[in-house]
Amino acid sequence: VYDMPTSLQFYRDILGFKVISSSGESDDVDWVLLKHGDVELMLNTLFEIPARPSERDLSRQAIHQDIILF
Repeated sequence: VYDMPTSLQFYRDILGFKVISSSGESDDVDWVLLKHGDVELMLNTLFEIPARPSERDLSRQAIHQDIILF
């Protein structure tokens, strides 16, 4: 994901996933493991916090080459 706080707001606060583990204490972290019932979902940021560009690359987002599902 590009923006972990925004992603957590959706998955945790709207869809009801629970944070099982994460790379830090706040919402602005590099990865989180979420769980909802029997479903586990791991979100990883595209960029670690110090390297994150100030704006999204919309051309990359348009073709979704950064999505991986296992």
